[in-house]
Amino acid sequence: MDLGEHRTLNHSWLNKNYNKLSSYLHVPHGKQKQPEKTKYYEYLSSVSEEIEKVLECRLHGCSIAHRIKYKCTVCGMSSMVHRDIAEKTRKAICINPNCGAIHLVAFNDDSWEVVLEATNIPCLKCNAANLLENRHIDIGTTFNCIECDTKHIIGTRNWGYAIEDEINKRNS
Repeated sequence: MDLGEHRTLNHSWLNKNYNKLSSYLHVPHGKQKQPEKTKYYEYLSSVSEEIEKVLECRLHGCSIAHRIKYKCTVCGMSSMVHRDIAEKTRKAICINPNCGAIHLVAFNDDSWEVVLEATNIPCLKCNAANLLENRHIDIGTTFNCIECDTKHIIGTRNWGYAIEDEINKRNS
């Protein structure tokens, strides 16, 4: 099925011609001279031809890009990311300017999953799970436990790690 050809006007072309057309709307003053009518006509004809090419196409105002839609875990706003970008970066950033939460994108065959990029930090008093966005975790960051309201402070950057072969031996 032939949908037609999608044509658009280049941003720099639009900007240049918008400014030039607007200059023609003003009456010349001082030492400015009125351009010859044939130059007006030639220029306006060329602009008209470019615009007509875009208007003649059968695809208008549509996007054939594949987007992934998801609900932001933090603000609850419906958000989206271009699939190609998500496949390259494995991330999606909430489009709400007051949020900007970072989500991880995992692909499985024909499906995908979007989860908040966060770390589970257990409360040192009641052991409740506290999910903190990774972008907000830094030395000096404070948070209150979601269960017992105990105030905690991030004091170090301790990462646990092990030799992969030893982990595999333990699990087999």
